[in-house]
Amino acid sequence: MNIFGDVLRDHGIGMRRYFNFRELGLEGPPVAKYINTVDNHNDNTSFAVDSNLNNYVHGWLGLMTKRDKQGNYVWERKAVTPTIFGMSATNDGRLVHCMGAFGNVTACNAAGTVVAEYTLPRTEFGGSSANTGQSVLSPINGYLYWIANGYVGRINVDPAQGTVGKVWTKADANAKIFSGNRNINVVADEQDNVIYGADGNLSKRDKDGNLVWSVNNGFSALRYLTVDPSGNIYAISADGLVKKYNGTTGAVIFTKSLGYPAESIGYQNTEKEPGIIISVNIGTMTYGMDQGRLVKLDPNGNQLWQVYTPTLFMYFLVGPGTDEIYVKTGTGLNRHSQTLKFGG
Repeated sequence: MNIFGDVLRDHGIGMRRYFNFRELGLEGPPVAKYINTVDNHNDNTSFAVDSNLNNYVHGWLGLMTKRDKQGNYVWERKAVTPTIFGMSATNDGRLVHCMGAFGNVTACNAAGTVVAEYTLPRTEFGGSSANTGQSVLSPINGYLYWIANGYVGRINVDPAQGTVGKVWTKADANAKIFSGNRNINVVADEQDNVIYGADGNLSKRDKDGNLVWSVNNGFSALRYLTVDPSGNIYAISADGLVKKYNGTTGAVIFTKSLGYPAESIGYQNTEKEPGIIISVNIGTMTYGMDQGRLVKLDPNGNQLWQVYTPTLFMYFLVGPGTDEIYVKTGTGLNRHSQTLKFGG
């Protein structure tokens, strides 16, 4: 099966061709629709989408770009350093932010006007290293949370909520990232709680910085987190495990092995088919094809569908409250990525 929902079948020695699901009389995953080739970008921490399906990209030259759901250019703004450790948007798109490698934050409103600029003290954000932080906006109220080497905190970037700047900072040994900047180890739920983790631990704090719970997550390499509208948490690891946690207690609801390293995860909140989407790295297969796949599980961990993808590292975002998935392709320095849309 390829990225457009077609199935690859053998026909004699060395002969293969793609069949569409309709030819085979099968039901399958939603078909991918090509939108555009987006601006040069970093990894998945430099990509955001809102519920109106506007998508945002941070590029190598420190530019933050907004495009609409058809891929049309809307605006571009100079933001932070080329190396970025967090980009996100509120569901309604009224705020979008990016954070640079040294804790410098830029936030824009829906029109692209810069509404906040702030730099965290270097002693809190990464110490002497620039490769240590991540950040995310809460999806409804736009509280900006960040984690670094042993610290977690909240910054106000919305002038309507008060003075721009640091609200609180907490020392926490679990506030660190797995490795590099392509992992998401911090998320915020619709109730304005922040959830973050590292190897062996997952923690949750409320908007005032109070610790709600902290549990051992049983992962050797926590890679990516996401939440559903009820506050339940989904986590994947580099060794291919996916876990669902009760957002209230931190208790594990289910654990499932994918069999291959997992790259990223997102929750798809639709009435027809809610569930989680996971990208999996399956390596180079026969004829050098099919290096990855997208897998969808229902909220109980049962597999609904999968599609194979031609790229080794697959980054995607699920449109909040929609059935659409935006996918970025490209690896290494070849990051002028296509944006594909599943569904909608």
